[in-house]
Amino acid sequence: QFALVQYARMGEEIQPKDARPGDFMNICWKSGLGHSVVFLGWCEDAAGNKGVAFWSSQKSTNGFGDSVAPLANIRQVKIVRLTNPQALFTLDPAQKVNTKVPGDTINW
Repeated sequence: QFALVQYARMGEEIQPKDARPGDFMNICWKSGLGHSVVFLGWCEDAAGNKGVAFWSSQKSTNGFGDSVAPLANIRQVKIVRLTNPQALFTLDPAQKVNTKVPGDTINW
């Protein structure tokens, strides 16, 4: 996702409260691992547990599919919206990308 903003200038960072289905999301799990997904929406189950629905390619989705993760398992996220797809044709692959971009907390 960071490459869409920094490297290709194809998107912009979005705050979690402004996320819309189709935005790209990088999840930083509390376990220390991370995952890149396509955001589908914020959700809440009958017991009041809040989560995020997303589409991704991973073993638990049998290669690709929808999944829901509890917000309690997420340390922070970074969300990017594709706003300038035509920039794909003008990107400079030699440009350096900052990979130490801090994430955003989810306040819901």
